[in-house]
Amino acid sequence: MSKTNLFLLLLISSISVLHIDCKKDESSLISPENKLPDSTSQNFTITTWEYGNGFGSSFAKDVWVFDKNNIWAVGLFSDIDSANPQHYTDANIIRWDGISWKPFNPFIANSSGIKALYALDTSLIYFADGSIIQYKNEEFIFPKLNILWLPGQSIDYVWASSENNVWGVGAWGTVVHYDGTSWKKVTCPDNYHFKAITGSKKTGIAYGTALEAGNNNVQIVQLQQDQLTVIGETVSKAVSAIAINDDSTILLGGIGIDKFNLEKKNITSTSAPTQYYYTSIAKVASNDIYYFAIERSTNISVIIHYNGKRYKVIPFPYTSYCINGGISADEDIAVFSTESANKSLIITLRRN
Repeated sequence: MSKTNLFLLLLISSISVLHIDCKKDESSLISPENKLPDSTSQNFTITTWEYGNGFGSSFAKDVWVFDKNNIWAVGLFSDIDSANPQHYTDANIIRWDGISWKPFNPFIANSSGIKALYALDTSLIYFADGSIIQYKNEEFIFPKLNILWLPGQSIDYVWASSENNVWGVGAWGTVVHYDGTSWKKVTCPDNYHFKAITGSKKTGIAYGTALEAGNNNVQIVQLQQDQLTVIGETVSKAVSAIAINDDSTILLGGIGIDKFNLEKKNITSTSAPTQYYYTSIAKVASNDIYYFAIERSTNISVIIHYNGKRYKVIPFPYTSYCINGGISADEDIAVFSTESANKSLIITLRRN
């Protein structure tokens, strides 16, 4: 090899090494915040449905997304379908089949409506209507709880990790548990008014938030093996929404979004905007979380999406006051249930 060729080879090698080192230096300048996941688009298409004529009661309380072509909503849906074979106009359950919402009411519609639902899969669903209804293998079952209720007590929210571990909570200290054999009433202060329930399917432990009447503090409780244990308290946040974040933390929705550490039993704030009151949470992934919220100064409802990096506020299709409902999400679709001016509203958010 000539001296000229040897010099060129050494020069090219030096440039290559310098290029690699420069790339490494550039990547080290990226801040930790910019390394957060940001893989989910925040471009959505909104579609709305409303039921009821505004003169009689009609409301949507909760919703569950199995997939984009199988969505259930509960509440009281008035004037939904007078042409169905059963000739009823009101329904407590409606289902989306990918084309339209259809009433699903094998029993007479309850004017008080169904308040919440929780599904383990498409063939095992639990409904809270003051009591408990089980939908199993295409059949509705009305279990006899054999529980002595106090005045005002009712099951308003339900969660389950399996058919042998079902929890129901509600007003005036309502806490019930099914262990696969029988329903039991769990000891709870009668001034606790539950606002939400969630849980870990991995551990089978449920968690709830309860407003303590008399001082307006919110108790964070753990529900396990027929027992209630208070594990935390918030004084001024007015927490009403709860969701599992990861193995060690849960999300709390109220004035802003906080994280409660299950091991340290402490609360830390997030960067979520605090001008909103967050009433419902649906988490798909750490970089795909939906919130139903109300702007505190105007009482105008909004949808907020968090993609791991930023919170995007999406204007709600209705400017009148909307009463808190439920959220459910799966992959690229989120569905919201609420009510306004005696009408039940279903809002879908589809990622473009």
